Amino acid sequence: MSVEIVEVLGRSVQGVTRPFICRGDDGNLYFVKGRSAGRRSLICEWICANLAKKLELPIAPFEIVHIPEELIIPGLDLELTELGAGPAFGSRRLELMEVNYSMIFEIPDELQQQVLMFDLWINNADRTLSQKGGNPNLFWVPDHEELIVIDHNQAFDPDFCREEVWGDHVFSDQQNLLVNDIIIHNE
Repeated sequence: MSVEIVEVLGRSVQGVTRPFICRGDDGNLYFVKGRSAGRRSLICEWICANLAKKLELPIAPFEIVHIPEELIIPGLDLELTELGAGPAFGSRRLELMEVNYSMIFEIPDELQQQVLMFDLWINNADRTLSQKGGNPNLFWVPDHEELIVIDHNQAFDPDFCREEVWGDHVFSDQQNLLVNDIIIHNE
């Protein structure tokens, strides 16, 4: 059974899709991507979130949420018609801080490699970060020193270029270790 959205509190200023911040009937807050994110984007989110969960990657809890028609009132400042009624993708809001470049070195190499390989596998080029900035789509749970991976709406990109990801990915420094590991396991 999906979570019913009971209140729309606002809209995120981060992210291209600018998800809505909503309260579910389970009492949790969710970042919700609805109609304006596009059908393909929502399908990518759902498939990749489930794949990440099966692979035991640290991903924020997620749900297919239901937005009742009564919440969508045209003309409000929140642009609720962009959210739309019906099913949507909801990622539970956690107390997190966005990963910055200096934090990369706190993340275990093995986990960095797993995230890099996952993004290569799903053709996701949307996880960049360097000393100059970027968009890592990664968060850190300070209390637990835990990484949280989010945002897969651009996965399965038909124009994906593996070489660009090797150079721009937040964990691109792990590529030599990955390549060496593959060579060692194949010998």
